[in-house]
Amino acid sequence: MPNWCGNTITLKVESDRAESAEERLKQILSEIKSDHSDFDFAKIVPPPIGDPQDEQIYMGKPSQHSYVGCECKAEYVGEAPNGEWLVNGKPPLKDNAKLDGSFASEIGAPVERCPDHLGVKVSEHPLFWWNWNIANWGTKWSVSGDDVSVSGYNPYDRAIYISFDTAWSPPMRILEQLSAKYPDLIVHIKYAEMGMGFIGEATFVGGEITNEGFWEAGAEGESVKVSSLWDEDEKVDVNKEYYDNGIRLWGDPDFMGIGG
Repeated sequence: MPNWCGNTITLKVESDRAESAEERLKQILSEIKSDHSDFDFAKIVPPPIGDPQDEQIYMGKPSQHSYVGCECKAEYVGEAPNGEWLVNGKPPLKDNAKLDGSFASEIGAPVERCPDHLGVKVSEHPLFWWNWNIANWGTKWSVSGDDVSVSGYNPYDRAIYISFDTAWSPPMRILEQLSAKYPDLIVHIKYAEMGMGFIGEATFVGGEITNEGFWEAGAEGESVKVSSLWDEDEKVDVNKEYYDNGIRLWGDPDFMGIGG
């Protein structure tokens, strides 16, 4: 069971006329909506469905313990805690070479391969749904049904608001791609993950992040060393004023219902 991250998304478009903004936002919403979700990540960045082999890997077939390019499968031999996984009676290979898109490789763990055919284990392949979703959406699942709340158009703010929960982290990658797909769209997110105690906000325009704040509960000092959402980004110092804004966001009773 994951920790759930609460997200509130604000969508605006650059338009001098309120009626034009409303029409444009409704058009965008209709294009990112599906039969099972009012905000379907797959309508923004489609998963690798279509090519038979890619689809098999994405769906984890024939098994997440099988290997790409052969019919071999890892089997657990013995009893826990001293049992081991074997492939055709042999230990799987552990490959430390970088494999972009594999979560195991991203965190520095070796990627498992079939000892006879060198195929990557399905669950560690970049196209496996868990790896692919995190790399392309920023979270492991999309959202569906009653999990999404979409407001009506607010003529005062010229905006529409979307709220939903995601597993472990906010869907930053999908918002980046959403803003790239619609260059006239301004995408703002506020998020809070109470289990690990972090909150933040960011704005995306044209596929680029224009500002970002990230706060961890309990941070102190005149400046705060901000932990990046992505490992490849360096930590940055956030000034005290920006940090205080984050604390106010944390305590805002109107944000995700968590404050007060």
